[in-house]
Amino acid sequence: MIGELQKRSELRRKAILTERQQQKQIQESNKNPEENAELFTKNFNEQIKLIEEAISKKETFLNSTLKLKTSYLNNIDSEIKKLITLLSESTLFIPRYDQQTSQRKIESFIEIHQNLRSELIPKKRFKFKSRKKLPTRSQKNGKQTEFGKEKEKEKEKEKEKEKEKEKEKEKEKEKEKEKEKEKEKKEKTNQTKKNKSTNNDGNNENSISFKNLTNEQKLLNREQCLDRDIFLSNLKNCKLSIPVLLSSLKIDRIYDSVICVGPVKGSIHLESCKNCVFFLASQQIRIHDANNCKFYLYASSSPIIETSSNVGFSPYNFSYPSLKNDLLECNFDKSSNQWDNVKDFNWLRSSKSPNWYIIDEKKRESKIIEK
Repeated sequence: MIGELQKRSELRRKAILTERQQQKQIQESNKNPEENAELFTKNFNEQIKLIEEAISKKETFLNSTLKLKTSYLNNIDSEIKKLITLLSESTLFIPRYDQQTSQRKIESFIEIHQNLRSELIPKKRFKFKSRKKLPTRSQKNGKQTEFGKEKEKEKEKEKEKEKEKEKEKEKEKEKEKEKEKEKEKKEKTNQTKKNKSTNNDGNNENSISFKNLTNEQKLLNREQCLDRDIFLSNLKNCKLSIPVLLSSLKIDRIYDSVICVGPVKGSIHLESCKNCVFFLASQQIRIHDANNCKFYLYASSSPIIETSSNVGFSPYNFSYPSLKNDLLECNFDKSSNQWDNVKDFNWLRSSKSPNWYIIDEKKRESKIIEK
């Protein structure tokens, strides 16, 4: 009993501390609006860790009392609701891609929570209660006739038939429920596939995709790419230059390649790259799963890296005739470039992360397009 009370007290204490910390960080973010997106990502990841930690303690509650199990499930539900609130309050300043990724994470937690509830507090199966047979008048008097016995048998048969009918109805209801569940799963799966195809493959009127290229060299012009959404995927040993102002840029699975792009009005998302050199300029740059890559950046806010190693950084050093005008249109000021203020979300210590470094000035590269 004392152990269970201690568990409940510890869960409550962690929830209060987390809520206070998030309120304090939200107040600080209101003083510095430019850091809202970074603060959201930090708070969101911390909340995810808190929920995952709670879920991992499932085994300790399997043999607990109903009251303690309910408290444990309600605590997880409360933390998921905080995650939903955090996302809804941050939609004005976080990129659409981050919104959709966060929403999918929340949906997965909701499903896990429902499964936990079914496992810890399963619903009781419906059972028919057998009615006690009332003694007949003839039985009371000890003078039951053959006619009375036949009547009793007929009544018993009718009752059995009614029970069978009720059982059949219950089976039909269960089948209908299973069909509805399967239908919902299929709809969710189809919707997820549609979202992935729309979000990741750039299938819209304003987007251009370059995918599955090997040993290619491309120089794209303004007529092709000006103010468009660009999606690069699965490029190997390629050299791609886009000396144009872009709307947004998504990069996925690039290997042994050099990518040079003009300023991007929106955000840049980069994932799963190895042995590459990038020249990028944007308000927000997010790098995930990069290894042995070099980044020449202009960034209005701190570049973010996750699950990356041996990545080097240097100031943006890509030049082409209309670059100055493109920078002005994006309101990019080179004097406020935060290329070296890198945030590693996998390094929680106060010391500098060993996963990134500043490229030596003598070894820095530049790319120039004169026409």
